[in-house]
Amino acid sequence: MSRPSDTPRFERLLAEVSSRFINVPAAEFDTTVDDALRQIARLIGADRAQQLRLTRDGDFFVTHSGASAAAHRVEPLYVGSMFPWLCARIRAGRHSVYADVARLPAAARTDRKSFATIGVKSHISVPLIVAGRVEGGMAFGCVGRRRAWAADDVSRVMAFSHVFANALDHKRARDALDASMHFEQLVSSILAALLRAKAGARDSVITSGLRDVATALGAERATLWQRAPQGRAFTATHAWPQAVDLELTAATTPWILGELEQGRRVRIGDTHALPADTADRIALQASGLRAAKFVPLTDGQRVVGALSLATADRHVWPERLAGRLTVLGEVLVTVIARDAAERRERDAQGQALHASRVGAMGMLAASVVHELTQPLAASLANAESAAAVMNARSPDLVEARELVGDVIADNRRVGELVQQLRRFLRRNEGKPEDFDIGIAIADVYRLVAAEGRAQGVHVELELEPGLPPVHGNRVQLEQVLLNLLTNGVEAAAAGSAMRKSVTLQASHSARGVAIVVMDNGPGMDPAARRRAFEPFFTTKAHGMGLGLSISRDIAIAHGAELRVESTPGAGAAFRLDLPMGAERPARHDGAAAPAPEGCVYVIDDDTSMRRAITRQLRSAGHRVESFPSAEAFLAAPRAEAIACIVCDVRMPGLSGLELQASLDAAGTRVPIVFVTAHGDVATAAAAMRTGAIHFLTKPFARQALLDAVAEALAASRVRAEADAQLGALSARYAKLTGREREVLALVATGLSNKAIAARLGVAEPTIKIHRGRMIAKLEARSVADLVHMVESLRVGEAPAGRGGNASPR
Repeated sequence: MSRPSDTPRFERLLAEVSSRFINVPAAEFDTTVDDALRQIARLIGADRAQQLRLTRDGDFFVTHSGASAAAHRVEPLYVGSMFPWLCARIRAGRHSVYADVARLPAAARTDRKSFATIGVKSHISVPLIVAGRVEGGMAFGCVGRRRAWAADDVSRVMAFSHVFANALDHKRARDALDASMHFEQLVSSILAALLRAKAGARDSVITSGLRDVATALGAERATLWQRAPQGRAFTATHAWPQAVDLELTAATTPWILGELEQGRRVRIGDTHALPADTADRIALQASGLRAAKFVPLTDGQRVVGALSLATADRHVWPERLAGRLTVLGEVLVTVIARDAAERRERDAQGQALHASRVGAMGMLAASVVHELTQPLAASLANAESAAAVMNARSPDLVEARELVGDVIADNRRVGELVQQLRRFLRRNEGKPEDFDIGIAIADVYRLVAAEGRAQGVHVELELEPGLPPVHGNRVQLEQVLLNLLTNGVEAAAAGSAMRKSVTLQASHSARGVAIVVMDNGPGMDPAARRRAFEPFFTTKAHGMGLGLSISRDIAIAHGAELRVESTPGAGAAFRLDLPMGAERPARHDGAAAPAPEGCVYVIDDDTSMRRAITRQLRSAGHRVESFPSAEAFLAAPRAEAIACIVCDVRMPGLSGLELQASLDAAGTRVPIVFVTAHGDVATAAAAMRTGAIHFLTKPFARQALLDAVAEALAASRVRAEADAQLGALSARYAKLTGREREVLALVATGLSNKAIAARLGVAEPTIKIHRGRMIAKLEARSVADLVHMVESLRVGEAPAGRGGNASPR
């Protein structure tokens, strides 16, 4: 029982605890509460004291604990199910005092059983009330003994409960302010990152932002949804860490979908609180989610998307941050919509560019046919002459070599022209890169010069040697040159000069390369010159007025400048200034690199092509085996550790891509170089996605084939070396004991020796011994080395306790 002499001691402790809570730093709050509980328990003669927090779902959670030497402190846990009767009294704002918990009423049968389990004989509990609302409680007990509580004990506990309630309220307000400020800073940083990010990097910024928001709010998943333009559904556009297997449709989540469509937030702390057998509850639980929050996102008029957070366990979602969450989500949706609009604009511009290229090539069709016919006719004539020379009784080998050289040159000329036509007519223009602008200028000149001759216009090329590389989209810049040059030819043809001419000049400039197209046509008056680059403005009788407009847009996109100077009656001069690209190392195409070890398998159903590729590879020193079909290759025995395949894409029976899929399914990793006469973007993309090294379009240069094969064999060598290293590592791993494998798996997760010992239920020195032996057997140099080994072996984490063995999966 309390004694009168305890009164001064109580008053001193009450004043001391009150003053300590006033300015306690956030980092010291928990230890201050635990210490105060321990002192109060000692004052009233209890062995143990706890502070309880009332959760939003009505349960009670032990947040702090203080105990005497006779009783251990209580770790954080939910106690609502253990003491339902007493918790209901706290929830109702009532206190409970029992000198003997065995005298609890019959309705408290679960509570009595729980007290018996933990050994508590006497108990006091009081509510913590803040602004008339129960926020939690305080509980005191005696372990292994009974105590007759005095009236003073109860009144003193009630006095301390007011101090703790005020401290709890102050702490909660301060935490809420800190969390709000932190979240404000987080949202601001995400928005700033979005403003700085280029279009191609915005997706990663959005995903990183979802991760940061989820982490800040204690969520395990975050997803950004976009409302379908038609029908009742939301589609996930971005997610962290990965897309949830959840669909927001009228069939799967009708209630959630309906709330979002009405612009209302959805907050689910526990799916078990939803009515049983409802579609929403079934869909969430099937996706492994127990708690979720959905915030509708609008564009100011209608709901256009949603932002969701979710966890696999029940969770309390802070409503105070919903406004900022909505702002962030709407900004993200706006960015996505803007990117989509930009993509649509780029697609439309790409279609216009493609139409312009097709139109230009249509104008040059006759010239292109002439350019193809000339070398083909010369090649055929030279080949027949070479055959006649070789059939003579005394073949003139010098003349034969010259004839073969001319055949090669003419065929190379045809191949280059075919490749150029493919680039011009291809809808997908590829990525920007450094390229030789001199070669591009010469290609365009060769196309237009023949058309100029057909129209009586002399087209002259003045190409300064040693031009620096430029960076950009080669096809687009070639189109600009084509537009300018064909315009010049048409203008010169319409002029009155005796010698109609167009000059294409390319020279060094301060920025990089200056390209000028000059004609001696009728020129432009000042009004026409000012409007020359406007869309749909043209001085031609049948022109559309898009060529120069498109050319200027391409120039601007490349950081270049396109301008015109013209005087009526004196022709026009268009000048394109291109910035310099990165310097490229000199390339030596004269001789092939030394042939690497390994074997090249050539697979092509066309006999001539198969023999030609085989000859080219053997002439470079490669060992080659050839096959007429994919089936023949699969049926043949192979034992080469280092090898690659040169394979046609389209063949009777198994195609090249089907062969690649078959090898992957069998676990055979052989690098493949695809060759084809039908080079379309979709096929090339499919091949590269599934691991092809190169995709060569026929006709291709010998050096291009040799370079691709060299890269493929190098990749095969790297794989062979990696397989050998993995085999040696697996042999060393096999020497580990079961316990050493367990320790290895846990060390790789970053756990300390102490944590591993606790996980496995052994002493820390024992873990040190296992760790030392494990490192010695694996020949590891550091923990980072161990982590890399675990990733290579794909070792799974050992189960807790004895007896678990981790092994490579």
